Amino acid sequence: MTRLKTSDIAGIIPCLAQFDAVLERKTGKNLFGVACHGIRADKNKASRIVPKLTIAVIPFTSGLGIISNFCLTVKEIVAHLGFLSFVTHETDASGLAEAYEKSADIIMMADDNRYIALQLRQMKIVDNGWATGNAFASALDLMAEGLKDKNVLVTGCGPVGQAAIQTLMDFGANVSVYDPYVEKTRAFSLDLLKLYKKRLMIESSLKDSVGKYRYIIEASTAKDIIDIDDISQKTIITAPGVPLGVTDRAVKKLGSQILHDTLQLGTATMALKAAMF
Repeated sequence: MTRLKTSDIAGIIPCLAQFDAVLERKTGKNLFGVACHGIRADKNKASRIVPKLTIAVIPFTSGLGIISNFCLTVKEIVAHLGFLSFVTHETDASGLAEAYEKSADIIMMADDNRYIALQLRQMKIVDNGWATGNAFASALDLMAEGLKDKNVLVTGCGPVGQAAIQTLMDFGANVSVYDPYVEKTRAFSLDLLKLYKKRLMIESSLKDSVGKYRYIIEASTAKDIIDIDDISQKTIITAPGVPLGVTDRAVKKLGSQILHDTLQLGTATMALKAAMF
């Protein structure tokens, strides 16, 4: 996973209700609703299942170590959705044992490379890269009032971008992608053609292409690659990328037509997907 900094998640916990209000204004749904929309879960059924499940969040000290308040923030996000949740007192393997001994249904944990939700009943894994791409494509579909047959540009063809592309295709969008690693992108495009019988268009230049699209998912890990001159008053962007790839002045111009967060949507979708297997 892209390694977050403490500053990236500071302030999330006390602002979860406010974040829900922002999502409602931009998408028509709260955090729970956006996640359900992306994974195609019935909200009423999910609302019945979630309060019966316990999520344990395990601190991991390997690699570069623990990001301050990361586990507590994840715990509070999933609690906001209605799950019972706790952070284990122990870390690493001892934390895993503690979660199992306390009868957790789902375990959430992250190291420098992966952030996952592990559903213990069926031993199913949900990866944050997939969940984040799915969530931001779901949000864009809601902001656009449906993406079927609409043209969407995704910047970045890493795990988040690939998940976003597949979710967009599930929504019926015509998807284009820009990524500087062209060969990797072409290989992914061929895989999609076999799976969806639909071609992924590959843009060779971001600057030459971004202005042609009203709907954009900014899923790169590059900073400030979309500026004010690249967008119009009608542009709608969802941006899971960390750092944010949209400049401050472009963000100001977009106003309510941009959605960005560093942890909430991906974490919520991970938890709900794990719950709804």
